[in-house]
Formats: sequence, structure tokens, C-alpha cells
Amino acid sequence: MTTGGEPVDLYDAPDGKVIRHLTDKELDYDLRVKRAENGWAYVDYGNNLLGAGSSEGSAWVRSTALYVLPAGPVYTNYLYAEPTRASHRVATFNEAQDNSSDIWWKVLEIRKGWVKIRTTHLGITGWIEARILCGSKGVDC
Repeated sequence: MTTGGEPVDLYDAPDGKVIRHLTDKELDYDLRVKRAENGWAYVDYGNNLLGAGSSEGSAWVRSTALYVLPAGPVYTNYLYAEPTRASHRVATFNEAQDNSSDIWWKVLEIRKGWVKIRTTHLGITGWIEARILCGSKGVDC
């Protein structure tokens, strides 16, 4: 996951004290989510310029400060109305990407096994299975 080039505050605890502020000048920061709860994600963070997988520390961030990139075969995967495969399919990944630059999606919520996103250009909102993100930048599975 990434900050999407937007400023992000890193906290010592959910709703705690800000321990670091990543500015829009720090575009190369990746955040690796370790766990999520109540609208917050506990992440390892590191600057890509220091090398892939480098970590400068761990902190809490608001889940809504994150962006995600789908991995794997995007054409055969779906966005769902609810966090279950039995739910109505909102769109395929291919339909959700209106151009090749619309690959980073805004995280709205994280639940066990699911991530609710909004696409950048078309504004499509839906749930994706977290396993679909495995292997993408900043995602451990």
C-alpha cells in the first residue's frame, strides 16, 4: 500500500500522538499493513529510495490515508457491493480502470479478508478480497 503522494500522519496509537508527518514531497514511501482495526492500520513504513523492503519503523495510520494496487490477473476479478463473494458484483477490475494510470485505488475501509476501495477516476466503490492484493506493493499475505 502507499500514501498516494498525499500527506499522511503516522501515530503512536489509534487516535494517539502524531509521531511523524509524511509530506507530499515524500512520495516514495510504502506502507506494509500488519493489522487493521476500527478504521486504523498498523504499518511498517519505509522510503523506497533506501531500497525495496526497507523499514524505518512502525506506526498507526488511518485506513483512509492508504491507496492500494491490485495484483494478479485484474480482468477476472470483481468489486463487490458487500464484503462477501455472494454479494452483487459492482464491476470487474477492468471496468473499474478507465485508463492505464487509474491503478491506485483509495482505501475506504479494511476488514478481515476484505478491502473497500474507491477507484481514482470513475469513482466506483466496492469491496475486493484482500488475497487479490497479495504480491502487490506493500501487501503481505
